[in-house]
Amino acid sequence: MNYLRIIPSLLLSKGKLLKGVSFQDHKNAGSPSSTIVALESQGADEISLIDIESYINKSSKEPDFRTLEKISEVSSTPITFGGGVTNMETAKKIIRSGAEKIYLNRIALRNRKLIIDLVNFFG
Repeated sequence: MNYLRIIPSLLLSKGKLLKGVSFQDHKNAGSPSSTIVALESQGADEISLIDIESYINKSSKEPDFRTLEKISEVSSTPITFGGGVTNMETAKKIIRSGAEKIYLNRIALRNRKLIIDLVNFFG
């Protein structure tokens, strides 16, 4: 069975969506909530949302949980959220804030214990 899934990937920074070219020259791309509602109405199967602000400044900035909560209130599309996930508490807050999945990048290679802890806790 061939099934095509539509999973838009969005970049979040300071409560706004960004659009860039080759991960540079970011420009404001609008409101996360209204964009996600529009993508949902266009048939998105899932939304991938990366908080690049907390990813870049991972030691000093936690993910934008407030924006994630706002998005979750207006959308029924599953959300995968990432950026700045360095410990179990952050992962738990992401799920409590409305994400269905957690996106991990380099931390998955650098901290294998976190992966084991996440699997044991979330399944």
